[in-house]
Amino acid sequence: IALAGPLSNIILAAILSFTLRYFLLEMPILNILATSMITLNIALAIFNLLPVHPLDGSKILVGLLPDDLAYEFQAIFNRWGTAILLLMIFPIGPGGTSVISSIISPVISFFLNLFLP
Repeated sequence: IALAGPLSNIILAAILSFTLRYFLLEMPILNILATSMITLNIALAIFNLLPVHPLDGSKILVGLLPDDLAYEFQAIFNRWGTAILLLMIFPIGPGGTSVISSIISPVISFFLNLFLP
């Protein structure tokens, strides 16, 4: 069930990508809207797959881990997951980039190169 959200984002991005490639080439406003929606859906899917407690990725990881590791992971991340996520979101360092941005930006770029014409 946890995979349903990110998977629906990716499916919607794929449908919009198909529509953009074959039907919206001559309509600039719809082209911009479809491109924005594809970017947003890919970013949401990748972000939601991070294995930090409030996100779906943690539930997927718990389902894949052996029982003893899953129990330990859940115990730690149920307690500290939100704090860890917030620390990862806030920009750190002189460049002002966040840890999450460093992790998911290359993955988002890869998928956008696949989905956008």
